[in-house]
Amino acid sequence: MRQKLKELEAYSGIAIICVVLIHSNAYNLLKILHLKSYIEGPFYMRLVDNLIHASVPMFIFISGYKFALNDKNKVYKNLVSKKLRFIIKPFLVLSTIYILLKFMFNTNDVNLHIVLNQFLNIFKGYNIAFQLWYVPLYIFISMTYPILYRCIDNDLFRVITIIIVIILWYNWAALTGNLDT
Repeated sequence: MRQKLKELEAYSGIAIICVVLIHSNAYNLLKILHLKSYIEGPFYMRLVDNLIHASVPMFIFISGYKFALNDKNKVYKNLVSKKLRFIIKPFLVLSTIYILLKFMFNTNDVNLHIVLNQFLNIFKGYNIAFQLWYVPLYIFISMTYPILYRCIDNDLFRVITIIIVIILWYNWAALTGNLDT
């Protein structure tokens, strides 16, 4: 049985409202305010824009907390099998469709190397279907956390390990030129 916390549900509601605001920002910025960036606007607009973007880390926190409550004691093989069926498989199908559509409509620069590179990049978070940017992050967290949880008993050492992994991943991306800044 999955545990629910009223506080976590309220936190999710706030994050959902913030995501709606993020997605309506472009219209507000361009059509109503006639600005290209919030940098051109007053301080309070930049402040609100930055505050609502906190919803992304909020969702990452909520996902991790729900995982810690409900999935941490599950058999890892079953967890991976479930993620493959319900997350990775649909993600790969949608990403492949987007890649094929892109190259069907843009026949100027189609070659096998570019198509293969686009496909491999989806695992790094660089997807033509940019709306799916969160999926590789979610897969990485949900696949590695059970291993860290079982291998590292000390909570502080576990957090330090996660921070080191994030720093290494970021630096690897920066060194290989796969980092958008």
